[in-house]
Amino acid sequence: MFRSLLPIIYVTIFMLSFASFSLSLVTHANSVQEYIIAWSDVGPPQPFTGYPYGPIFPVLTLMFDTLAWYGKNGIIPLLAESWEQVNGTTWIIKLRKGVMWQDGKPLTAEDIVFSINYTKYVNNKIIPIWWVSSWINLIKSVNAINNYTVEITFNTTIPSNVVLMKIFTNMFIIPKHIWENVTNPRALRDQKHILVLDHIN
Repeated sequence: MFRSLLPIIYVTIFMLSFASFSLSLVTHANSVQEYIIAWSDVGPPQPFTGYPYGPIFPVLTLMFDTLAWYGKNGIIPLLAESWEQVNGTTWIIKLRKGVMWQDGKPLTAEDIVFSINYTKYVNNKIIPIWWVSSWINLIKSVNAINNYTVEITFNTTIPSNVVLMKIFTNMFIIPKHIWENVTNPRALRDQKHILVLDHIN
């Protein structure tokens, strides 16, 4: 799902900073907006390409969702419906129901668990992911309590605003059923792994 204000901001960034990027907007008769991003020869844009040029993080925010995002008055739930810090190191996250991947499969807690663990794997074994690399290893464990509840435990007490800003808004969620057999994401050159969330009810 695309954030309503980000396209305007990022189009400006692309136009002023990198002529190699182009962004076009197509408005269909049913008012659905499609954003077409011209990329380069490094493969399809995904959170683990390690693309070294241009505003990769802004591009990814147009494609992949996170647990939380930025609202007018601060950080607000996105894929998460709510969260609770139960003690100094443990958080419980309730996910929205009715969120579907583009292939029709539902978003579940297992996708969140997988996304966090996979991001740690890539960051530590393949290439640093700069927007989470300073914080990802502070996560001790992440578990699915049920289909729509996730428990995250940190190695140490972290201020809540840091958890929200560095983990909840920076961790891109990917579908486990598509990515679970990918051991080297930098070698990907197909588009099937660019499976994003279709809608949020």
